[in-house]
Amino acid sequence: MNSLTATVVLALVAASQAAVTDYPEPPQIFDALSNTKYMKHSGKSRAGTINIEFPAADGTDDYIKLGRIDLVGDSATRGYDYGKMLAHEIIKFVDHDLNKFYIDMVMDLNFDTSGLPEGLQKILNAVKVVGAHKAPDLFNEAFTWVYENEKQYFPQHLIDEMNGMGEGICATLGGDCSNEEMTSKIMSVNMLPELIKMACTAYGAWGKANSISNNGTLTQVRALDFGTGPWGNNTVIVTHRNPLDNNMRPFVSVSFPGLVGAITGIAKDGVGISEKVWMVSDSDSRSNLQPGRYDGVPDVFALREILQNTKNRAEAEMYVNSIRRTWGMWVGIGDFESQQLDLVAYRREDAIVYTDVTTPSMTSQPFLENVAYVDRHPQPSNDQVLPTAL
Repeated sequence: MNSLTATVVLALVAASQAAVTDYPEPPQIFDALSNTKYMKHSGKSRAGTINIEFPAADGTDDYIKLGRIDLVGDSATRGYDYGKMLAHEIIKFVDHDLNKFYIDMVMDLNFDTSGLPEGLQKILNAVKVVGAHKAPDLFNEAFTWVYENEKQYFPQHLIDEMNGMGEGICATLGGDCSNEEMTSKIMSVNMLPELIKMACTAYGAWGKANSISNNGTLTQVRALDFGTGPWGNNTVIVTHRNPLDNNMRPFVSVSFPGLVGAITGIAKDGVGISEKVWMVSDSDSRSNLQPGRYDGVPDVFALREILQNTKNRAEAEMYVNSIRRTWGMWVGIGDFESQQLDLVAYRREDAIVYTDVTTPSMTSQPFLENVAYVDRHPQPSNDQVLPTAL
């Protein structure tokens, strides 16, 4: 992406049984562009894979393999090119891999639906009754329910992108593929992150905390601690740029086939975002989630808006306080301008900004100067693995 270079970092953190945790040397960092092989093109866009083989710390062979798609043009064009080039990957992810994931979830279903709206409770509780084979249909019905309640809050450019994606998929599949039906499927599955949350890790280090390794500039991380399932084998690195729109910053995000929201990413001369679901350790609910409602901007769409349309932390923090929010998450917002990171405690009720100094009041973890961090556990957290590593 011209001056915006995406890098791939493989995080290798090992814990010993001793009282003091032993952490290895930082892992290698690889340049994505030089390790990308492009195999598909549509208009000015292209798609391929990042494939890197390297020796692990213990001498064994290891590798990184990610999808990559570089999109160029306006929102509708980028969506069309995405759908046309990754049509088969999107269909496999949405109709096969996710369906298997839903069935596996039902086999060990233990989530609390009591805090959800009545209509959604009925759909999800029915999964427990009818059995695993009906899980895909009922989960997709739940996504459609969320979509119908939140669609009025969708940014128009994301609607254009999803419309284009549905059209692009059908351009590749041909036959009796319906643009309207495919677009409806894409819009519904984009509500998946509103129901299925990711308990991840986010932190930023700068100034004194990063003076030796990075000259005091910001190092920002979002670790995808979401375990097994269809995610690891379907991760896509997506770059967006529109040379005809001077107001749009080129950016790169991490996503999954067919999903237009962002879970992490970085924009040229703008902001970087990290995110983790906001769980509460002393909650009465088994889900531990902050209370929310399905009548606002979907969380991952809000993150995408921050990434694409704000130039610094101040603008991003102003944006999250201007919108109708749905569900709770911690949002790490770092920027090129200040080389610092804030953590925003983002929920339906409010969106409060915390710094390296004030975050411990919410997490109960040790203060580290010039380091703002939140681990993957419910907060407050007494787990010492992350602060010890930092």
